[in-house]
Amino acid sequence: MIAVVSLVYTNSSCSSGSSGPATYCDTTCIGDTMKFELKEPNNLRAYISARNCKADTIMWTNRYLNNWLKLDFGEVVSPDVRVNKDNITIHFVDTSFLWIELKDCITGRGYLSKLSYNTKGKRSRYTSGLTRFDKKNVIEDGLIAYFDKVFVYVQNIKTGEELKMKIATQTALDFEYDHFRDILDSVNITSKRIYAKVKRTPESEWIDIEKAISFK
Repeated sequence: MIAVVSLVYTNSSCSSGSSGPATYCDTTCIGDTMKFELKEPNNLRAYISARNCKADTIMWTNRYLNNWLKLDFGEVVSPDVRVNKDNITIHFVDTSFLWIELKDCITGRGYLSKLSYNTKGKRSRYTSGLTRFDKKNVIEDGLIAYFDKVFVYVQNIKTGEELKMKIATQTALDFEYDHFRDILDSVNITSKRIYAKVKRTPESEWIDIEKAISFK
C-alpha cells in the first residue's frame, strides 16, 4: 500500500517579516511542527519541527516501533532549503519506508528523500526532483521522478524499479541545477510514457521528447 499524505496540521506560523527577491512559494516563517499522519492501520507519522523559522528536524515512526527515528532536515534534503506547508508531501509505503517530496521556495528546485523505518535500511536522496508542485508537471500517482544532465528518471515508489529517458545528445546538457528551467520546462510522466519539453542548449528551440515505458 502507498498512501500520499499532505500536511495534516501545523501548530502555528508567523510572518517572516522580510522582503527580497521573488520566490517560488511563500516563505512565511514556520512557527511549529508540521505533522503528516495516517492513523489506520499502522499509525504512520512523520513530523517536521522548526527552528528559527526554518525546517530543522524530521522524526518518523509507526505502530510497531518503540521510539521515533530522527534526522536533521538539512541532512535529508539540503541545508539551504526553505520548505512551505503547501509544497511538501509524504508518500508512506506501509511500514517499510517513506518518501518526502518537496519544492524549495527559493530556487523552485525539487527534492526527494527516502527514509526507512529500519535503522539499517538504505536512505536515498535526489536533489533534482521533478515534483507535482510545479504546475506544468504531471506525474502519475505511485511514481517519483528526477533528472540529471543526460536523463529523466522515473521510479516506482513501491518496488524501486527505475526507468529512464535520454534528454541529451552526445554531450550532457549545460545548466546549473538551481536554474534548470532554462533547459527543462516540464514533464508528463505515467507508468506507460515519459514526456519532457527541453532545450538542448539555452539558445535552441524547445523540443518535445517522449518514450514509451513499461514497469515489470
